[in-house]
Amino acid sequence: MPAPARYDGIADWYDRYIRDDRSGFTAEVQATLQRLLGRGAGSCLDLGCGTGISIPTLAGLGWRVTGVDISADQLEVARTRHGIDAVELVQASADQLPFEDDAFDAAAAVLVHTDLDDQAAAFDEAARVLQPGAPFALVCVHPCFEGGHVEKLEDNTRRLHPGYHEPGWAPDVRFSTTGVRARVGVNHLPLATLLNLLLDAGFLLDRFEEDTLSTLPHFLGIRAVRRS
Repeated sequence: MPAPARYDGIADWYDRYIRDDRSGFTAEVQATLQRLLGRGAGSCLDLGCGTGISIPTLAGLGWRVTGVDISADQLEVARTRHGIDAVELVQASADQLPFEDDAFDAAAAVLVHTDLDDQAAAFDEAARVLQPGAPFALVCVHPCFEGGHVEKLEDNTRRLHPGYHEPGWAPDVRFSTTGVRARVGVNHLPLATLLNLLLDAGFLLDRFEEDTLSTLPHFLGIRAVRRS
């Protein structure tokens, strides 16, 4: 059996948190995903699908969804919510996907890159299982304004501390005592490193979005396309 994943044991809490406590944030994330990925009638990989928060969005765009996550607890919540036969759910690591080359017509990764142990390998795998010319939509916590180096203040502004240029895990996030990062940590990548990993994996960068939920953006949306 695989070792317990970081979200094992907190999957129910996480599902409530993103659907209830952060409902406005989640709605904006899903709207961004819709715009970046667009409609389609083929197969779509939901990479790091978690409890399935993005499955209705992807299915509503016409995609046939396969969700992948390393957390058995997260997948169990997704199965309960969406039904065993409604969508294919697979337990696997993002850096070792159990699919053939060119297996998918599209892929999405939503709020997942800072949870990955090996982001470069995960992007390589995403490119491998996508058909040439297929879109890859990422909606990720903003590398510049979220993470272990960011202190969120009571007036909803943020104070940036040293550490932005230092990639890697910050399991004890210094300035967060609540929320997801306080429980599972964050694997930080500077913005240039994140974009270069996508280029190195064989993607062309096509479009970007940032949210306007507050003075500084919380997340970054990226549409990339696998090179032919």
